[in-house]
Amino acid sequence: MPYKDKEYGLRRHREYMRKMYKNPLYMKKQRERVRAFKRRLKQEHALVLHEFRGYGCALCPEKEPCCLSAHHVDPNKKEFNVTLAYTWCINVERLRGELKKCVCLCENCHRKVHAGRVSLPRGLLAAG
Repeated sequence: MPYKDKEYGLRRHREYMRKMYKNPLYMKKQRERVRAFKRRLKQEHALVLHEFRGYGCALCPEKEPCCLSAHHVDPNKKEFNVTLAYTWCINVERLRGELKKCVCLCENCHRKVHAGRVSLPRGLLAAG
């Protein structure tokens, strides 16, 4: 039940958490929970990115997953960098939403697009 005095409630919670973090058993369990969460998140992100990279580069025949990256079609709609999704612990649904705004390109084509040497076909612009 929340406290009527919000400041008092925050102070109590801070004191409680300080005490908990000094407890070695709590910290051991907490570390295990965080590791399990990160492991599960990494697996889920890997599956989503595998689906995204499944068809290969949109501009050339490259299909090797280690060479592929996500290119935001409209940089103004970009919420976050897809490569940082795991680091920032972004949930899978938000990652999927961000990937819908992207086109899969190999690193070479990605750099060429940003350099202005190659442009994306109109069909890809509408899809992203």
